[in-house]
Amino acid sequence: MKEAFSQLRSLAKNPKVLLTCVALLYLCLFGFTFLRLKNGYQSARDLYSHRIEQLKKAKYVYEEILPGRVASRRTYGVSESGASFLRNENESLHKTLESMSNDWTRQHEFNLKLFEIFGEISLVFLFVLSVFSHVQSERFTRRISILNRKIGNESFQFRAVTEDEFRDIPALRSLAETLGKYGSDQKEKTDRIREDFNEIAEIVDTIREVSHRLNSNISDEHGRLREIHSLANSIRSEISSIDRNSDAYYVLVSSMNVEIRQLDEMMDRIGEAVATSLNRLNSMHGRIETGFQTIQMLAESVTKIETNSREMKLITALIKQISERVNLLALNAAIESARAGAYGRGFSVVAREIGILAAETDKSAKTIESLIQKSIQESNNGHSLVERSMELYDFILNDLESLKVSGDEIGSLVDLQTQKRERIKYSSDQIDKKSDEIYNSIKQHKSANSGMETQISEISSITSESLMIAKSLIDSSDLLNLKSVQIRNSDKNI
Repeated sequence: MKEAFSQLRSLAKNPKVLLTCVALLYLCLFGFTFLRLKNGYQSARDLYSHRIEQLKKAKYVYEEILPGRVASRRTYGVSESGASFLRNENESLHKTLESMSNDWTRQHEFNLKLFEIFGEISLVFLFVLSVFSHVQSERFTRRISILNRKIGNESFQFRAVTEDEFRDIPALRSLAETLGKYGSDQKEKTDRIREDFNEIAEIVDTIREVSHRLNSNISDEHGRLREIHSLANSIRSEISSIDRNSDAYYVLVSSMNVEIRQLDEMMDRIGEAVATSLNRLNSMHGRIETGFQTIQMLAESVTKIETNSREMKLITALIKQISERVNLLALNAAIESARAGAYGRGFSVVAREIGILAAETDKSAKTIESLIQKSIQESNNGHSLVERSMELYDFILNDLESLKVSGDEIGSLVDLQTQKRERIKYSSDQIDKKSDEIYNSIKQHKSANSGMETQISEISSITSESLMIAKSLIDSSDLLNLKSVQIRNSDKNI
C-alpha cells in the first residue's frame, strides 16, 4: 500500500499526469453533453412526427368525413354545427403547433448553452496545453544543452544517483543509460584492438622468419644459376649453328612458299574457269528446257488451229444445208403463189421460215469469222514461238563456243601446273637435305642439354621449396590483411 501510495504521489507531482487526467475528465463531460443533446433532438423529432400524424388525421376528417355529415345535416336543417366543429379543430391544431415549438425551444436552450460553454472551455484548455508544452520543451532543451556541454568536456559520469535525478525526465534517463552502454562497448572494443595488435605482432615475427629462410634459399639458387649460365653459353654456340642452318632453311621455305602461292593462284584460276563453265552449262540447260517448253506450246497452238479448222468445216456444211433448204422453200413459195394467185396466204409462212433461215445463216457467218480470227491469232503465236526457239538455239550455240574457249584455258592452266609441280619437287629435295643437317645439329644440342637437365631438376626442387615458403608467406599476409581490415572497421565504429 505504501509503495502504491508513493507511486500515486510521484505521479501527482508530475504535471503531465495531471494534465492527462484533466483531459480525460473533459472528454467524459463533453461526451455526456453531446449524448444529451442527441437524445433531446431525437425526442423532438418523435414529437414532431406525432404531431404531423395528428395533422394528417385532421385533414382527412376535414376533407372526407365532414362534408358528408354537413350535407346530411343540411337536409334536416342543421348546417351551422359542422362549421363550428371545423373552426374548433383548426384552433386546436394551431395551439398544438405553438405548444410544440415552445416545448422544443425550452428543452434545447439549456443544451445549446452548455455546448457553447464547453466550446469556450476547449479553447482555454488548448491554450493552457500549448503554454505547458512550450515550458516543458524549454526546460528539456536547457537540460540537453547542459548534458552536451558535459559530454564535450568529458566531465560526464553516470553515477547511481543519476537515475534519481532523471526520474522525472524519462528521455534524459534513457539518454544517460545509452551513454553508459556506449562507454562499456568502447572499452570492450579497445580490449579487442589490443588482442588484435598482439596477434599481428606474432604474425609479423612469423613473416620475418619466413623471409630469412627465403633469403637463404635464394642465395643457394643464385650459385646454381651461375652454373646454368655457363651451360647456357655452350648452348648459345650450338644455337648459333642452328640459326645458320635455319636461315638457309628459311630461304628455301620462303621460295617454296612463293611457288605454293603461285600454285594456289593457278588453282584459283582453274576453279574460276571451271565455275564459269558450270554456270554456262547450267544456263544452257535452262535455255534448252525453255526451248522445249516453247516447242510444246507451238504444238498446242497447232492442235488448236486444227480443231478450229474442223469446226469451220462443220459450219460450212451447215451453211450448205441451210442454203439448200432456203432454195426448196423458195421453190415451194413460188409454186403456192402461182396456184393461189391473189389468195396466196401460205406465202407468209414460207417467208417467215426464210427469215429464220437467214438469221441462222448470219449467225453461222459470224461464228466462222470469229473462228477464222482465232486461227489467225494462233498462227501468229506459233510464228512468234518459232522465232523464240530460233533465238534460244542461237544462244545455245554461243554458249557452246564459250565452253570451248574455257576448255582451252583449262588446258593451258594444267600445263602451267605441271611446270610448277616440277619446281616444287626440286625445292622439296633441297628441304630434305637441310633437314638432315638440322637433325645432326639437334643431336649435338641434346648432348649439350643433358647436363642442363640435372641443373634444371635441382632448380625445380628449389623452386618448389620457394613456392611452399611463398604460400606460407601469402597465408601470413592474408591473415595480416584480415586483421588490418578488422582493426580499420573497429576504428570506424569507434
